[in-house]
Amino acid sequence: MRRSLALLAVVALTVGLAVAAQARQTRIGPGSVDTGLGGPPAEAIRLVRNLPKGPTAECIPDPCSSKRVKLGSVVAPMDAQAVDVTVTLSFQYRTSPGDRGFLLVDFSPPGDRTPSMRPGSYPLSSQGRQISTSLTWVERGLPGAGTEYSFAVSAQSFDSAGSGFSKITTGRMTMVIEMWPSATA
Repeated sequence: MRRSLALLAVVALTVGLAVAAQARQTRIGPGSVDTGLGGPPAEAIRLVRNLPKGPTAECIPDPCSSKRVKLGSVVAPMDAQAVDVTVTLSFQYRTSPGDRGFLLVDFSPPGDRTPSMRPGSYPLSSQGRQISTSLTWVERGLPGAGTEYSFAVSAQSFDSAGSGFSKITTGRMTMVIEMWPSATA
């Protein structure tokens, strides 16, 4: 009896740790999105990931360096001709005093579009303090039918103060990518 309980506890712990260590791509479920095409509705997808560190950018004074961070990949539902996607990032950041930073999310393959998600880059300024924020990017009408999309976030810094130095750093990030069949298909 004790061996059975111990074995069950070890198996449960192992499975729990394996699930927690991976990002979760969750199918939200049939019925959550009605494509209007008849038949069972296509599924929406949600990928949630906690990243230990987001992107950074630094200019001393030139050239500028930037570290891009891969967010993850999502496969579009096979039964969706087109999909809409949102990427939401929640994080803490800091810019050098008097300067600005920008965050931008890219996706691939872009097809015939620019690889930057809308609305483009978000301006950030913290005046040297650490600030928390959440930002959302959107892309509508991307080809579906099993297309795999990869997402990455990058940062840029801009010297507003004229000192020749600027920096933006981001801490831990929580990322949510959501994809569902597009109503514009």
